[in-house]
Amino acid sequence: MVGLATREVSKGVLGHANFGLSRSKLEDKTRAVWSLGFETTADLSFAADIFGESGSRPNISAGVGYMFTPGWSVNFAVARALEAPRGTEASLGLRIAF
Repeated sequence: MVGLATREVSKGVLGHANFGLSRSKLEDKTRAVWSLGFETTADLSFAADIFGESGSRPNISAGVGYMFTPGWSVNFAVARALEAPRGTEASLGLRIAF
């Protein structure tokens, strides 16, 4: 269960805050999950956020996206774990809205 709040903090810039709970029956644990981030709303957009769960150090991510026609966009993002074992992940995506 996660709650999301989004607000325009400046012209063309959105701020996001998420908070929720994640339950693992296998581990018999409930953890708080959270995220804070910003993104621009232009056709060429940028985003950055910090996110994590209770009991661990946060992760950071940043990305760029481009809407090349209404309903079609591509994006690239990189995320980095700040807790050992540190790892970096990259993603490339295509989004089609219909």
